[in-house]
Amino acid sequence: MTISTLVQTGYGEPSPNANILAQLIAGAVDSLECDRASTRTLLQQAIAILQKGNPAIRSAAPVAHQSSLAPWQAKRVAEHISAHLDRPIVLRELAEVARLSSSHFSRAFKGAFGRPPHMFIMSRRVELAKKKMMGSDEPLAQIALSCGFSDQAHLARRFRRETGVVPSQWRRANQSSLG
Repeated sequence: MTISTLVQTGYGEPSPNANILAQLIAGAVDSLECDRASTRTLLQQAIAILQKGNPAIRSAAPVAHQSSLAPWQAKRVAEHISAHLDRPIVLRELAEVARLSSSHFSRAFKGAFGRPPHMFIMSRRVELAKKKMMGSDEPLAQIALSCGFSDQAHLARRFRRETGVVPSQWRRANQSSLG
């Protein structure tokens, strides 16, 4: 079954959802490189539209029960991560905060936050680095270390993966827009 078949009415005309699907998928393509969370959300919305209008897709979709953290666990873990971004954070430590085994915690964390713990931590570190770059003229190497990156190159790789630009370019663009 092709996408064009899925978005057609019984008369071979485009479904009213075809335009919405096209916009969702175009948005996902645009955000693919710099914002994986938005890409995931847009694609999930497109899938939901397709599944709603097509019983064949609904029945073919795998039903998977994804475990998740309880709200108190998610809050404690997120707070722990935020408080300790300046140093290495290991999975076992986070599992202990949530009072779960490491393997169960890993699955539950992904269910709660939409990505594995390491990716979540790296994303939070990049956000912290952005705040520090906006608020000071501190050297990038020092910012990298204070945000828990091993060195400036590590910060640059992660930062570019998250934002599409290197930290020095981002800093120049954002400092000039403020001043």
